[in-house]
Amino acid sequence: MLHTIVPPEVVWQNSDKIVSPQELIYLGQKVLAIPLEQPGEFQLVQLLSSNPALFLDSNFQPGRVIRYPARPKNTL
Repeated sequence: MLHTIVPPEVVWQNSDKIVSPQELIYLGQKVLAIPLEQPGEFQLVQLLSSNPALFLDSNFQPGRVIRYPARPKNTL
């Protein structure tokens, strides 16, 4: 419930542009990432791990732009 004096049109004016993060496996670890405009590019939001050493790894730094396969590769 939202208690505010601001009209609902103002509060929800950009709600259609909000993108939910997706759970991906990046470098063998689960991460949450937001898709960017370029296909296969994501921005890391959060590392999902219980290993404290991984949080010091710059590969998993929040805000980092990563390349991720937009579709699975065909293995023939």
